[in-house]
Amino acid sequence: MREIVFKNLNNTERGQKNIFVAETLEAEGILCHSERRTVYIIKEKVHIDNPFNLEEEVKKLQNQNSHPRQIFIHKKMDANTKTKEFTYTILGRFYVVVAEEIYSIAFKHAFKLSLVDLMHKKDKSPTKDKTEA
Repeated sequence: MREIVFKNLNNTERGQKNIFVAETLEAEGILCHSERRTVYIIKEKVHIDNPFNLEEEVKKLQNQNSHPRQIFIHKKMDANTKTKEFTYTILGRFYVVVAEEIYSIAFKHAFKLSLVDLMHKKDKSPTKDKTEA
C-alpha cells in the first residue's frame, strides 16, 4: 500500500506559501509515514534607493535583523508500541532582490518520519481464551 498527499497553499495577501507532502508506505509489516512541510513568509520589503550599492543595502538589512538559523532534531521511541518517530526542523531567513526591492523571507523546513511495527500490534491484540466450557 502506498499513499501520497500533496498540498500547495498560497496566501498572496499575507505573502505566505505553504507546501506539504505526505507519503505513507506499508511493506513487510512496517508502516512508514513521512511528512515534509515548507513554509515561506515575506517578513520585510525594502526599496533600494541606489541599485549600485546593493551589497551595502543587504548588509545593512542583515545587521538590523539578526536571525541566525536554528535547527531542531527530535527522536522519540516507544518500546511498548514499537513506534519510532524522528523530526528535523530548520528555521531561518534569506534575502531576495527583485528589481529595486529587497525581500526578507522567513522559512521553516520540517521533515517528520514515523515507523510503526505492525506485526508487534497484531501480537499484542487481545485474544479469547479457548478453554471456556
